[in-house]
Amino acid sequence: MSSNTSEGFVPRRKLLIHIAENGHSFELECNESTMVEEVQQNMESMADIKSNDQLLLCLDIKLEPQRQLSAYKLPCDDREVFLYNKARLAN
Repeated sequence: MSSNTSEGFVPRRKLLIHIAENGHSFELECNESTMVEEVQQNMESMADIKSNDQLLLCLDIKLEPQRQLSAYKLPCDDREVFLYNKARLAN
């Protein structure tokens, strides 16, 4: 039997995101080609923080909306993302 799985296939994985202001955590199914902007859009509806108010950090690195998660070696089981509400940081 032959397999239809290609060598470049990347299975969907979970990205763990912690909301800094309230301690809640969310898991998003995504892969390396997922854009950070897509993550922000999902978090906008789940955490009720507008995309342009979100600051996503992983290992003290800011995640840029126009980049793919692969630029940050995400998703990865040993890396977590923290979401900060920039509107609340300014106060």
